[in-house]
Amino acid sequence: MIRNVSFNSLTVYAGESITVNIEASYPVFIEVYCFTTQPPPPKFAPCPDSGSHRLFVQQPFIFRTDRWTFENNGYVEFKIIDADGDMDTYKIEIEGLQSSLPSN
Repeated sequence: MIRNVSFNSLTVYAGESITVNIEASYPVFIEVYCFTTQPPPPKFAPCPDSGSHRLFVQQPFIFRTDRWTFENNGYVEFKIIDADGDMDTYKIEIEGLQSSLPSN
């Protein structure tokens, strides 16, 4: 059973890391999907940490947002699946490199 899911930050820029902490009774799987949003519509974009990862109880998952994938904004979708097949889905917006540059 998944009891709680927390993230170190909900505002993330390309190149930064997201730490996902999952409180669960048993090991879980976390599936990672990356999407770019510029230009619209959103498109699936494979990134280095895409795929399914098995986590042991209380093991944090650290996802590194790829600078090139998220150069022009996007989001990461995390699907967390427990041993019973229950699933929770979370979406974290990623601000692209252009968003993090100071404007003149």
